[in-house]
Amino acid sequence: MIRGRKIVACIKGGLGNQLFIYAAAKRLAVFNQAELVLDTVSGFERDHRYKRSYMLGDFAITARQADGSERLAPFGRYRRAINRRFYKFLPFNRREFLEQEISGFDERLLHHHFNGCLYFEGYWQSERYFCDISDEIKREFVLLPTILPDKIGLTFGANAVALHVRWFDPEGTNQKHNAPEEYYTKAIALIESKVNNPHYYLFSDNPPLAAQKIAGLTDREITVIDSKLNHGNDLIDFKLMSGCSHFIIANSTFSWWAAWLAANPSKMVIAPDLKIAKGGVTSWGFDGLIPERWILI
Repeated sequence: MIRGRKIVACIKGGLGNQLFIYAAAKRLAVFNQAELVLDTVSGFERDHRYKRSYMLGDFAITARQADGSERLAPFGRYRRAINRRFYKFLPFNRREFLEQEISGFDERLLHHHFNGCLYFEGYWQSERYFCDISDEIKREFVLLPTILPDKIGLTFGANAVALHVRWFDPEGTNQKHNAPEEYYTKAIALIESKVNNPHYYLFSDNPPLAAQKIAGLTDREITVIDSKLNHGNDLIDFKLMSGCSHFIIANSTFSWWAAWLAANPSKMVIAPDLKIAKGGVTSWGFDGLIPERWILI
């Protein structure tokens, strides 16, 4: 590590996005022999709609949290806005305030050099940003035992299939952001053809509604995981999901990461082949999001 060189990564969003930000920032820090520091405040100050909070403290990560000056406090919001405007006119590799410009994979990040302190913003949702240090990322993305109950209550066999249904649009709307039933029908059929006697574990932010959506798609037993029964802790759902052997993920970074971290070397991961945009930004289906070894339906 080079003395005085550090990257301050702004952590924001839900768990899956926080993991992506950390992984990309970690690799950039390793590449530049820099210290990784986390701004765990700025990204959540104005999250009034979702009221999300910093969750990486429950993992075995090595980065420390930033102090006020590293977060550009006081008046951090305005100082970050000024920096965004100033640095976007400079060549990418001369920027000390680095903001993600496109949803898809941006190869320039892999070769970005900096001196001093770099402030890092964006979601950077692709394993290509960190695949060359994947072993180190997996060591850090282990949940601390102190946040898990002594007995979670489930063990998984080699035929365990995590099936994730995420609800972005509520029932009764056109649900254009939810993975359609057709996707789950085809994904289950593929699992049935490849996995001997699969046992499905259904994960969802709305388990009763998800169970209705999946009902009739298979005659096999489906175990519904209800986070309310797991101490209301999303991290327990995450731990359980990543313990499965195969995956039918939703258009969700939560199940993306559970599948990516799963230890089974021969795991089958099926993901929805959707192009979804929110607020003019492509939020699913962009270049680099889905690893090439995964199956798109």
